[in-house]
Amino acid sequence: MKDKINKISVVMATYNGEKFLRQQLNSILSQSYPVDELVVVDDHSTDSTLYILEEYLKSNQGIMKIFQNKENKGFIYTFKKALRFSSNNYIAFSDQDDVWEYNKIESQMDEITKVENGRFDIPIVCFHDLKLINKDGVLSDTLSFWCSKKIQIRHASLKSVLLKNVITGCTMLINKQMKDEVLKMPSCEILFHDHWIALIAYGFGVAIPLNNTLIKYRSHTNSVTDKKSLKVSEKLFLAINRLLHKDESYLKENFEQVRVYRQCYLDQIPEGARKTIDSFLSLENKSYYHKLFYQFEFNKIL
Repeated sequence: MKDKINKISVVMATYNGEKFLRQQLNSILSQSYPVDELVVVDDHSTDSTLYILEEYLKSNQGIMKIFQNKENKGFIYTFKKALRFSSNNYIAFSDQDDVWEYNKIESQMDEITKVENGRFDIPIVCFHDLKLINKDGVLSDTLSFWCSKKIQIRHASLKSVLLKNVITGCTMLINKQMKDEVLKMPSCEILFHDHWIALIAYGFGVAIPLNNTLIKYRSHTNSVTDKKSLKVSEKLFLAINRLLHKDESYLKENFEQVRVYRQCYLDQIPEGARKTIDSFLSLENKSYYHKLFYQFEFNKIL
């Protein structure tokens, strides 16, 4: 029997997810490390998603909690609401359309409790690689998401995370201290909750990457988490277009999110990390070429 302090909550945001939802729910509810609480917030679906959730609730009364937004609010608001309703010390984030490996939670709990080692004042996130599947559940030739994105996770740092997030939201397991920090997040000013968590972890918390591919990650157009990917030719065209037009808006979204992060956590960010952040923000009013040089010179995982 698990110690009460090590119980797991899973938070899920749903929106028109009827096609794959049952697969995901089954994989969550059959984990080798049992889930004690599954909090689902539906973002005002118009298909049978809510019906499916209520069907599962009947046989999982002690585990599932279901809420629905009165109007469509977006995934950041919805995940944050689900997180607020969770009650355990460790919380895993879930999409509505993937499939978890049987030992996902067990693998992450082994690592996060080892690193935490009885200290509960540090915000921690444990995350992992993913296997890629298509809408029919067929494995991609490129089994590793990190390999497909050319992410060398061992090089990840605050400096690189300022430029590019390395944490995929649906892989995250966080501790209570990280939950408390995320609940302070100003939802209306945040672009991606997983990037915000990455900034906290690499800025003044702890990030624990696992090379294991613990989720079959479905790539299609109806996900709650953004799974869009540009082809190499599209990336090349975009880069050439930016060069020709001296795109001054390059990294604009990053600057906006990092500026809000700095304002929220100025007193908690160590001096060295503050200097890294200020150096990055100083690029905002510089040319596209300066920003491009910064990216190629310092970000080793892009």
